[in-house]
Amino acid sequence: METNHKFFIMKTSYSNYASMFEDENEYETYTCEVCEANIHKRLTPFMCYFKELVIMGKGGFLCDKNGEIVEKCNTCNVFDYDKAGDMQGFGVNIEEWDGSDMFFFDNWPGVIIVTEKVKNLIEEKKLKNIIFTNLKEFTFF
Repeated sequence: METNHKFFIMKTSYSNYASMFEDENEYETYTCEVCEANIHKRLTPFMCYFKELVIMGKGGFLCDKNGEIVEKCNTCNVFDYDKAGDMQGFGVNIEEWDGSDMFFFDNWPGVIIVTEKVKNLIEEKKLKNIIFTNLKEFTFF
């Protein structure tokens, strides 16, 4: 269950020249037999670089704002975007989070989640090509 920690989705705004990029990773692509989701399983650890920073933190599974795991396929762990689209606000299960200040969810790979500490540091340094969205306020649609 989430406590008093604040978490944010960090995205590049693409309004400046600098941008984040994903390192070249090897993938295996398959379709889940149960929910028919197209899965791109990384064969190497996922690395997304922010300037020269490698993000390796783990946040467990994306949860609703009450700390319950968002409904997902038990076979491939992909969550149902259509069902999640009805929800407003998401959270982190503190027991699954490894404590990293920058991390990914197991069922929402590629989306960088940061703590308030990172958000404040980036804003303090006035980096302008980054947008933060409070995870508790995020909606898919």
